[in-house]
Amino acid sequence: MKTRFPILVFLLIFRCILGWATTLDFPSGQEIRVTGYPDNMYQDISKCIIKIDRFLFSSEEICAKYRDTEIRATGTLDKPLIDSFVGNLWLTSAEIEIDEKTQKLKNSKTQNGDMLNNFRESLVSVYKKYVPEPEAGLVSGVVLGYKKDIGQELYRQMIKSGSIHIAVASGYNILLVGGVVLSLSFWFVRRSVAVWIALVAMILYGLLA
Repeated sequence: MKTRFPILVFLLIFRCILGWATTLDFPSGQEIRVTGYPDNMYQDISKCIIKIDRFLFSSEEICAKYRDTEIRATGTLDKPLIDSFVGNLWLTSAEIEIDEKTQKLKNSKTQNGDMLNNFRESLVSVYKKYVPEPEAGLVSGVVLGYKKDIGQELYRQMIKSGSIHIAVASGYNILLVGGVVLSLSFWFVRRSVAVWIALVAMILYGLLA
């Protein structure tokens, strides 16, 4: 125990020095272009934070737009935004371009190889057919967690009003589906079978959402 603490302190200091050293090759104010698939993404209020390699940048679009898509980002390094501890570099005012080839490939994969995504797309097309926009996108988000068609303006308004949580399929939705299926199954099969049917329905809905 006594030797473990100094080792942890040494590793922490070494990690900090290593992260700081990796940022020395990129002076503040330098224009950087980075290309690749996002290593990590998360939604920060109205912005999507994207990480490719050691570079991080933000976009006003929703993160779903860039998922499984190769992108090119060009931005400027800003010294105060450099994270020396882990060696991350922030690009300010980044201009983001989507590689059209990978976008077409992504669409073709969805059309040809993924039955689950195809089924979800067919359900979304039903909403679009009978419900006007932007309500159709909102219904798709609430029921299936499909956020691509919500629209930027409506998305920002929901963030400002604090109601963005209703546009995402949550655990409550899964429990609701399971409860409805369980109640209906009781009319036709034994209780033990109904429980299994409800569990399968919840799993399938979770995969769709």
